[in-house]
Amino acid sequence: APLNALQPPRRHSREAAMCRLWLLALALRVLGAGADVRKQVVNTAWWPPGTERKAESVGIISHGFVYMTAMMEYNDTLAKTTQAELKDVRDIAEAAGAGLENLVDCLANAPKGGAAGVRRAFERALAAKLPKGAELPALTVVEAPGEYAYFNVSISCVAALPGAPRRALRAGSAYGVSARGLLHLESSGTLDAALHSLEHLVRKAGASGLHGVAECTAFVQDVRRDAPLLRRALGAGAGASGLVLTVVQAGLEAGKVV
Repeated sequence: APLNALQPPRRHSREAAMCRLWLLALALRVLGAGADVRKQVVNTAWWPPGTERKAESVGIISHGFVYMTAMMEYNDTLAKTTQAELKDVRDIAEAAGAGLENLVDCLANAPKGGAAGVRRAFERALAAKLPKGAELPALTVVEAPGEYAYFNVSISCVAALPGAPRRALRAGSAYGVSARGLLHLESSGTLDAALHSLEHLVRKAGASGLHGVAECTAFVQDVRRDAPLLRRALGAGAGASGLVLTVVQAGLEAGKVV
């Protein structure tokens, strides 16, 4: 969907919001106005032009954002695996005209019991590659099987093309990065705490609370128990403006319900 450039501070209420929570890991995306669809295929040296005709594209540019296919690597340690995956992410971002410092949102899957370790490895490896002062992207980590059993960790990211304002926001357990009219964010914890932090962060960005949310993917520990509660809470908060919601059961980091 087309995206508007980030407005000056006094007009932040028009900013779209994307959010991801991972206790229930919520990924929310608010879209800009318009109906046209534009995309450009990204290629790398290891995924040359024409490969996308036989398999998926490793990257797509659309309305100022680079959407990347999940990268899967296997090494003898988690640190080496994460570093190799980030190198792949960097290759795609650079082929699109961006870099790791332009990442706004990432989703990683981890083996059972490995979410906290994957988060630490990812954040450590990425921080080492970022320019001084650059902010990390919003990151959601869930324990779920990948497409191939022997690749039990993968990372998929979204980057904003350079040339537009970018800022990081924090509120409670919620953290987000805004760029090009979208606020990408994640929030986690108990259901009440995660939603409270989420709403606070969206308001901090200038939107009217949950009314500013357009799309949300929620990862929960128990879909039968948590999905009805989440739907009621988000439905009441969004009101007539509505939102797109997907709820998926997955393993989460210790102490997180959503």
